[in-house]
Amino acid sequence: MFGDELSERKRAILNAIIEAHIEGGEPVGSKFLVQNKQIACSSATIRNEMAELEELGYLEQPHTSAGRVPSELGYRFYVDQLARSYAVTTHEIEEINRLLKVKMTEIDQILSTASKVASLLTNYTGIAVKRESAQISVKRFEGFVADESTFVLVMMTSTGTIKTKYVNVDTGITPGTVSLLASVLNAHIAGLTADDITLPIIMQLEHEMGDQAPLINPIIKCIYEVLHELDSGELRYSGVDRLLQYPEYSDTDRLRALIGSLESKDEIMELMSGATGDDINVILGSESSVRVMDNSAMVFKPIINKDGKKIGAVGVIGPLRMDYAKVLSTISGITGRLADMIGDGQDNSLTEGDKPMEEKINETVEEVTETAPETAEAAPDGGEMKKKSREVKKLEAEIEDLKKELDAKTAALAEENDKYVRMLAEYDNYRRRTAKEREMLYADAVADTVTEMLTVLDNLERAAQYNDAESVGQGVKMTLKGMTDALAKLGITEVETETFDPNIHNAVMHVEDETRGEGEIVEVLQKGYRRGDKIIRYPMVKVAN
Repeated sequence: MFGDELSERKRAILNAIIEAHIEGGEPVGSKFLVQNKQIACSSATIRNEMAELEELGYLEQPHTSAGRVPSELGYRFYVDQLARSYAVTTHEIEEINRLLKVKMTEIDQILSTASKVASLLTNYTGIAVKRESAQISVKRFEGFVADESTFVLVMMTSTGTIKTKYVNVDTGITPGTVSLLASVLNAHIAGLTADDITLPIIMQLEHEMGDQAPLINPIIKCIYEVLHELDSGELRYSGVDRLLQYPEYSDTDRLRALIGSLESKDEIMELMSGATGDDINVILGSESSVRVMDNSAMVFKPIINKDGKKIGAVGVIGPLRMDYAKVLSTISGITGRLADMIGDGQDNSLTEGDKPMEEKINETVEEVTETAPETAEAAPDGGEMKKKSREVKKLEAEIEDLKKELDAKTAALAEENDKYVRMLAEYDNYRRRTAKEREMLYADAVADTVTEMLTVLDNLERAAQYNDAESVGQGVKMTLKGMTDALAKLGITEVETETFDPNIHNAVMHVEDETRGEGEIVEVLQKGYRRGDKIIRYPMVKVAN
């Protein structure tokens, strides 16, 4: 079995290193483990065990003198074997219930909210997928007349979603025709998927509609549009900006590539939709088929309804050093709550509040029907019919306004996303520019220092040309003066050495001398230098008393 070669002590040390690295993000050394993790081993023993874990591939050492960090294999072992159950607090349970306790009748709404909740509770990027399905059907049809040339077709789907379509006819429409149409559709189309609606079925519909057979073609088109809309898969994500707080994403190119994968959706949707069973999935770095996930991890869990059908998945994306114990429990809690909310899509147990959708569609039809004319005979002069027609057109105008508002918000979102990408690019340029300026500043400082030192070098070369002691002595004095002048030009002065100050002096010897004052510096063994308030070298001194 995976990890059987590890002793209990190795497991404890690996577990401690991973948790410390998750918390702090820095390499972990043996000293830290001894001081902070209460592992009953000496530092030397821990170092030996860490070296063996590195040889086995569970740890990595970024630098020769650094501590260790978990490898992908180490994280995999931690996730599969070592992660303790995270005790979800009462506050978090209440928060999940509060955030998900909203009136939502469409799976798109539910998953969009779920991705936000996952991001909020874990502090990573939340993701939610609606699985592509070819099994969606319309379970029930209703209809009512809007005006003399328009009727509304109401469709309740197998997912619990209610869709309405306005259908215009050139020849006029009566409540009796709409009632017959709904009856025919319920008899032959209800419960069928888009693939099951065949030409013979359509021909049967036209036969039973008689003179009103031309209605069937636009109706079938409406049904196909609704089923196609609900059949298509969808990916929702939230909290991408949360990744910026993790140093793993300081590389803007890598972050931009990950955001691109979220926006293109296909790879991540395929990965999440292809998971089998209802277990929680943890995909680490290179295990992922998404090529930009090398330094990241994805945790997600399918949502299973009461009929055992997988309808989507919810999870998070974050750095490889993710707090897996908390994430595993949080995602399990969210998907469990969503499964309870969604219920059984086959029998329409999806509810709005405590009200079954079967009742809701009846109320919807009744409510809208009340605003429409019952029969042409009820308004022989056409006045009431025109009034209701104006009301329908008003509703259509409101719908159009809502569409425009949605388009505006979509455009604003795209603009914000573009602004975000530009911000990343500007930050990257700033980082590169700052690094270049720092390099230039350092080069200028080196050049200034060397320029002053060259005078000293010139004096040494001149002194080396003489063989007599007197000339050499003069050369040394000139060199010393040149060095002193060079340091002065650079703003470097000697550290004062009158009274001992532990902040600027290094006392290497102490003497008892009654003739000296307390803390008096008796002798300077090595001069010290400073530049302003910065001590370059501390003077070594002998101190009395």
